Amino acid sequence: EGKITAKQNQIMMTSVPWEPGWSVWIDGKKVKDEDVLNVAQAMVGVRLPTGEHTVRMKYTPPGLRTGLLLLLVGLALCVLFWLYDQKHNDMVKLLAANRKKGIYDLPYEDDPEPAEKSVSSGGSSTVTTVTAPKRSAKEIADEIREYKKLCDEGIITEEEFQEKKKQLLNS
Repeated sequence: EGKITAKQNQIMMTSVPWEPGWSVWIDGKKVKDEDVLNVAQAMVGVRLPTGEHTVRMKYTPPGLRTGLLLLLVGLALCVLFWLYDQKHNDMVKLLAANRKKGIYDLPYEDDPEPAEKSVSSGGSSTVTTVTAPKRSAKEIADEIREYKKLCDEGIITEEEFQEKKKQLLNS
């Protein structure tokens, strides 16, 4: 915004490069877009009436409003697709059902190692029983997934699956 005094029929030329999207106000009144001039095929200009004037200029890139509208529509569509997917996607439903059943409740890698058991046979010799090496959580999880697959295919019952899962998690 600035003040300028113009003589009769003068053009105010700026050092601002001309591009579509410039708006100019003279004394608070908007100048029609077609009256904003492309002076010397390079700079923004406007014809001023005689006298002292306050001139304000604003640039809005062409397509900005359209772009913002499309952005908001796109975001809304993404949210709608996500909501629809949560309600209608069979895989999402299966994952939620499995979570409720506790299928994903697997042991952690940092579970303590099982202790060795010493058994005395009444005589002077002691038999030391070493438990089988501990399986990793990944191995246990893979085996639970295999049993779940068998259960889903109807090869074993839900009760058999729960029993196998319990044994694996307690081993």
